[in-house]
Amino acid sequence: MRFRKRTRARLLRIGLGATLGAAVATACVNALVGWVSGGGPWLLDPRHFSDKAQALAAYARHRPGCMLTAEQDPLAAVPRAAARNGIDPDLLTALVRVESGGRAHRISPAGASVAPCAPSGGTGGVLRV
Repeated sequence: MRFRKRTRARLLRIGLGATLGAAVATACVNALVGWVSGGGPWLLDPRHFSDKAQALAAYARHRPGCMLTAEQDPLAAVPRAAARNGIDPDLLTALVRVESGGRAHRISPAGASVAPCAPSGGTGGVLRV
């Protein structure tokens, strides 16, 4: 009987430790997304965790080179990108403003990408991009 109580207590401690560890990891990733993006998801939001972590890794790979060169305004690149992809420039400008607020390094709360215009699969499918 005594063994069962000890085992139950150990399992409870292990479960609490694992839950606390997952909560801390989630809070760290979401806080970094918020810091990079100037706003982000609720700290303990577990949705899209791996996508957000991958977007942060992409940001970490990209940002050092971006700091060495002059960063271009994302809205200035819209006409060229719209012509290249066959999209109405006004639509692409509106999409960039909605998706990132015109910031070059924006990670969506869903962890879509580190880009000024990172439409999700559904939006990208509609626009055929």
